[in-house]
Amino acid sequence: MHGQTFDPLLWFLAVYIGPAAAALGLTLLVELSVALAMGWRTWNDLTGVAAVSVITNPFFVLCVYVLLLIFRDLSPLPLVLFLAALEIVIVLVEWRLLRWALKKDSRRTVLLSAVMNAASFAAGLVVHFK
Repeated sequence: MHGQTFDPLLWFLAVYIGPAAAALGLTLLVELSVALAMGWRTWNDLTGVAAVSVITNPFFVLCVYVLLLIFRDLSPLPLVLFLAALEIVIVLVEWRLLRWALKKDSRRTVLLSAVMNAASFAAGLVVHFK
């Protein structure tokens, strides 16, 4: 590597893109399965759910990466508590996006958002802390 300079942005993108794509794939699988199980079956419903996940999941994963870079020595419990708090924010954002995109009842969309995100959060914990 003589003569080359280290670019932290390129390094971060190289380290982030693969895991972020895997996390998005897992999230889409889990959240679309939950939506189907909860009776959201139209093409519009499922594409709305997928679009909202594509918007919010990369932000969540980026926050996780930044947290892990800053607090590498953090024990699992505070990390999980912080991530749970961040997930609550994601639930609220997704609820509003789903309500707007799908033009559905607020109670149905908040329930959908909460159940989908609880399931994908649990799946992420299983994968990460296996």
